[in-house]
Amino acid sequence: MATVTVFVDQAVHGDLPRMCARTGRPTDELAWFERPVGRRSSAMYLLVLLGPVGWLALLALVATERRETLRVRLPYSAEAWRDDRRYGRWAAGSFVGGAAVLLAYGVVGTGPGGGWVVVGAGLILGGMAIAAMRRAQDPDFSMDASRRWVTLTHVHPAFVTATLAFPSTLTRSG
Repeated sequence: MATVTVFVDQAVHGDLPRMCARTGRPTDELAWFERPVGRRSSAMYLLVLLGPVGWLALLALVATERRETLRVRLPYSAEAWRDDRRYGRWAAGSFVGGAAVLLAYGVVGTGPGGGWVVVGAGLILGGMAIAAMRRAQDPDFSMDASRRWVTLTHVHPAFVTATLAFPSTLTRSG
């Protein structure tokens, strides 16, 4: 996978070449991707040192925090959509299967059920791994400190080539 930096307005409006950012194939479809911008203040984690009161304060701060997000539109092919749906079905099936096994063991509760608990937990962990794999395949992006440039990472090399050759693309080297 590759990386390219484009002007923030182009990423937000989807003014990029119609080449799938994930597969590198031509497409007319666009997908929205959203990520938080900026990071939490690391100083607020010092509240942990205050014991249970600090823990509650930290939990309240994290729960009520309003973080700025950046939404970009990237070209995304039908093949990439199919892969996303397939991974989503596998992850959901694994979660539901694991929950069903654990629920069935909890309701029936016959004998030592260590094996059923392991199977249920394994299915749930498998669903989490599938969801993480799906997320890792998505294009990612970040905004620089000037808030003018967006760096698109984990995109297909053909998308980078097309972006650099796209007539209206403003790119930054380095």
